[in-house]
Amino acid sequence: MPRRRFWPLPLFIFAGLVVVLAVGALVYAFGTVERPRLGGTYVEGIAGSPMSLNPLFSSFNDPDRDISRLLFSGLTTLGPDGTVTPDAADQWEVSPDGKTYTFHLRRGVRWHDGRPVSPEDVIFTCRLLQNKESQVDPDLTALWQRIKVEKADGESVRFILDQPYAPFLTYTTTGILPQHLLQDVAAKDIAKSGFNARPVGSGPFKIREVTVDQVTLDANPDYHAGRPYLNSITFKFFRDDQALASAIAANQVNGGLLRSTVGKDAIALVGQNREMGLRAMPRTSYSVLFLNTQSALFKSKAVRQALAYGINQEELVERVAGGLGVVAESPVPQDSWAYNANAKRYPYDPARAAQLLDAEGWKLNPNGIREKDGQQFKFALLTNDDKLRVATGEELVKTLRRIGVQAELAASGPTGLAQNFLIPRKYDAILYGIDPGSDPDPYPLWHSSQATADGLNVSGFSNQQADGLLEKARTTNDVPERKKLYDQFQDAFVEEMPSILLYHPVYTYAQDRRMRNVRLGVLYDTSSRFLNVREWYLETQRVWNPGRN
Repeated sequence: MPRRRFWPLPLFIFAGLVVVLAVGALVYAFGTVERPRLGGTYVEGIAGSPMSLNPLFSSFNDPDRDISRLLFSGLTTLGPDGTVTPDAADQWEVSPDGKTYTFHLRRGVRWHDGRPVSPEDVIFTCRLLQNKESQVDPDLTALWQRIKVEKADGESVRFILDQPYAPFLTYTTTGILPQHLLQDVAAKDIAKSGFNARPVGSGPFKIREVTVDQVTLDANPDYHAGRPYLNSITFKFFRDDQALASAIAANQVNGGLLRSTVGKDAIALVGQNREMGLRAMPRTSYSVLFLNTQSALFKSKAVRQALAYGINQEELVERVAGGLGVVAESPVPQDSWAYNANAKRYPYDPARAAQLLDAEGWKLNPNGIREKDGQQFKFALLTNDDKLRVATGEELVKTLRRIGVQAELAASGPTGLAQNFLIPRKYDAILYGIDPGSDPDPYPLWHSSQATADGLNVSGFSNQQADGLLEKARTTNDVPERKKLYDQFQDAFVEEMPSILLYHPVYTYAQDRRMRNVRLGVLYDTSSRFLNVREWYLETQRVWNPGRN
């Protein structure tokens, strides 16, 4: 008869514990979810250093703009696609005639020193924007001087415009300043006030420490949208993008935004750091070849279309920008709510370019240059003396030569270029850069009324249909309706092709892979990367999942 085996009691107990722990682990794994937890410090590098953390002056310097975005709240802010969304104001109304905007401050918006943000603070900020002695951007002052600002009922502010202007909403994203800390400072002295070095705002973070080499911000526990998950953010300053790239590669910082001018070698160096994730962020600014539509060479729409087909934009991006660019297809940024993804495109097609030029009477002569009625297709291609711009011009000369068009590059200082050629409109073609701003309104660049000496319609583009669409779009506050109008404008623009849009520079955002919930949107300026910074987190915890029984 076989002998029975009995497990020793300690072994039996051990086995039971293993089973219990295993079951417990399964229950924990399947019955809990990972959630963000408060804590953690994030260190980001910045190329350059701040000069004034006052939002009224931040547009002059990227580091100022980056940091002040975290310190201050505007009445509104921009969403991922550039749509205006609530911030210190939780709602607003626009009058039927489009001239009166009434904003209602949300409850619980406080300055970092604990005092409530009031309508008087908003009005005080607007008065500074209107005052020429404040030394803010003159274009901002000119806009705000046309606007009446007054307190409305309760915690509300009313803006009265002299005419309907839909892009006005984007100007309400400007950071609000505390009246109680600045009311005794004369407008002419605001730019040099000590407040600008250690400001008090109402944003998601507040100043802890400012030194020559870095600025440290702490989470604002009373932020109206909720305390940020991160405990603090430190910004370290570096000489230039090359130095910043080296610091990121060496893990001296947890992240940083690199401009396209840093070059692909620096990006490759950063990419070797496996702890860093890289994300491409195309800027809304773009390089453009302005064609003078009043010039004998470029009056013809077919000729302008031929040049569009004859320029290899992708090759230009690779050779000039080292691949750190994307082809520009519309005067409206590609990630904007107003972008028309279905508009006509001009893929590189030199054969099609040749057909169009032939049809217009521009035939190749024995020297390979196109000629019509005894005139050769030659023109001066003007630009400024920026290295990247010159390199772009040199590539354009080569690519145009392939279709029998001879451009001769000439570079000068920006002041001379503007005074001698742009303002008097004495040129055939100019290579330049455009920053369209945070609202997609193309009116300043392409409406015929702006083709004057002090206007920005450099190409002299004049099209009755396009004018009507732009006029109507900037006077309607109905976003879907504006979108339809801008779609039609983009269709008209690419059909007429008054100038050749080339490419958007691509910035590279390197960031520690441990950072979670980072949402990136349209890069109108460098600070746009902080779109949802309050929701970024490093620390996590597991909590019971209420969705499971």
